[in-house]
Amino acid sequence: MTDEKKEVRLVRWNRAELAWGKANADVHGLGEELKNLTPADPDREDHDERDYLITATEEKFQDAIYRVNVYIGDLPISTVTPAQGFQRALSLPLRGPGGGHESLDAEDDDDDD
Repeated sequence: MTDEKKEVRLVRWNRAELAWGKANADVHGLGEELKNLTPADPDREDHDERDYLITATEEKFQDAIYRVNVYIGDLPISTVTPAQGFQRALSLPLRGPGGGHESLDAEDDDDDD
């Protein structure tokens, strides 16, 4: 196990994308991280899409994105799958409080000095 710094990402998944992610941890490798997923906006329970905070190392996020890309690439052409949305959310996290795609860790804000 490495001591690599963990990153918090704000992602948006619909129910099907999140269900795919939870059922296919063997594909992307983020099973433990999905068990510790935190809803970012608990008041949006009536919406199909919800925002979540997921924590993992940058390397683990990149590996998951790559592995889902390979999975999608092995599917028949024009197959639509929730894996695409699951991967998209990891690849393009929602904007953080600073307006960028930076980590949501409070420690990162102190590095501006």
